Amino acid sequence: MALNTDINVVRHTLTVATTYAVPFVYWDKEDLKIKVTDADNNIIELTLDADYSLTVPNGVGGILTVIGDWSSYITLIIARELDYTQEVDYTNGQTLDAEQLETSFDRATALSGQLSETLTRSIVSPISEVGSDLELPLKAERIDKLLGFDSTGDALIAIDGANIPALAIQVTADKEATEVFKDAAEAASIAALRAFNYTFGDGGSLVFTINHGLDTFDYLVSVWQNGGDRESVTFTASKPDVNNLILTFDSAPSVDEYTVVITCVEESYVGITAWVDITGKPQELDTTSDVEFKGLTLDSNLIKYRPTFGVKSSISSPSTNPYGLTFDGTNLISCDDGFDKIYIHDGISATILSSFASPSIDPTGLTFDGTNLISCDVVSDLIYIHDGISSTILSSFASPGTTPLGITFDGTNLISCDVASDLIYIHDGVSSTVLSSFASPSTGPSGLAFDGTNLISIDNNTCKIYIHNGISSTILSSFASPGITPTGLAFDGTNLISCDNDTDLIYIHYSELII
Repeated sequence: MALNTDINVVRHTLTVATTYAVPFVYWDKEDLKIKVTDADNNIIELTLDADYSLTVPNGVGGILTVIGDWSSYITLIIARELDYTQEVDYTNGQTLDAEQLETSFDRATALSGQLSETLTRSIVSPISEVGSDLELPLKAERIDKLLGFDSTGDALIAIDGANIPALAIQVTADKEATEVFKDAAEAASIAALRAFNYTFGDGGSLVFTINHGLDTFDYLVSVWQNGGDRESVTFTASKPDVNNLILTFDSAPSVDEYTVVITCVEESYVGITAWVDITGKPQELDTTSDVEFKGLTLDSNLIKYRPTFGVKSSISSPSTNPYGLTFDGTNLISCDDGFDKIYIHDGISATILSSFASPSIDPTGLTFDGTNLISCDVVSDLIYIHDGISSTILSSFASPGTTPLGITFDGTNLISCDVASDLIYIHDGVSSTVLSSFASPSTGPSGLAFDGTNLISIDNNTCKIYIHNGISSTILSSFASPGITPTGLAFDGTNLISCDNDTDLIYIHYSELII
């Protein structure tokens, strides 16, 4: 016989009927696997002669008769699932039986159809793409992890779920699918996350009301242009209630031109983060122009920027041994322990407006108290108060330890760190009197900054940057420094800035806008 159909699976809607057609060939009753699904798509496999019976194979098809009442289930699945074996042994020189030979060909054709049907339910890359490696990571690498792609989009990687709150994740589904994602996150004991995305634009409207249904004011918002490089879009946002977001644009988006991504995480803050690829690499985002939040009664003092992983840009240091950094509200200031100089940059750039000699031969830390520059030196072990931003010294006092490497100012008190004692000291104002001290996160504290809420420290042994809880030894988070010998920190009100003694670069980090 000829096998003139490639069908090997049929699905019937279950009713009160007891018989169902099998519209394809089977050679033995055991060639068929019979399954039913319930309303939740759970699959139950039935047993031959206990749950169903089959007519004797006849070379055409057959009839399946269910035994018992299965009408409470939704779907009956009849699938031909052959073993991948060759069951006929042909002997050289023997007469070939045409029927037996044709059956062998038919079974081989049926196996091809079986594979083809399986592939229709598989994930495949587009035929236009080559070089993708879709092999799963090793079992040990993917335990309790999420599956994603690397920065090229070609290779599968396992992602630690604990990193999810740091990512701007786009869930390509509606709210129902988002809740499934949330349940999966909670089941894996990672931070709960809810998300919503919506594609919009009609070619005429400037204002769009987005009903996200997240039941909170605390979420991240980003708007992206569909297609191409997915550029971020400037918009104004207001939140009339916990389930709606109003977006306003200067020009009307064309039909389905934009997609809004709203992500709600456990930590209560509203903000805009950089678009982050699946490996955690941030992409460009200018928080000064990409978003303006309106519609809420907010104290402007509550709008802050939180440092996060990733380097936005870098500039060359004025010399080969950068050690300390600070920001005076307009310009970055750096110092160098090789040339013993302090440099005033033009804004945050490599351009130097002026420079002057440091008070001693090994300057290692800088800060600005709103009026005067303050520096410390690891050879003299002194902390110097400059007259404004100049080489003139108004006064100096001994540092609490013998190897001061970093200082910062929190608006009231000077804070210093010492690599010999591995301690961070809170001074009484700007004086040698120490109010308290606590252990640094590791054994090589080399720089300090203050972001208006939290102390930030950098360590040249672990090569990490630490975000403290307020001004305490408790660490909220940490991330790797850009270089292998980090030596200085500053905060310009928006971005964290660090420098490295090995690369001789000054790095401007990404940050999150927090409201």
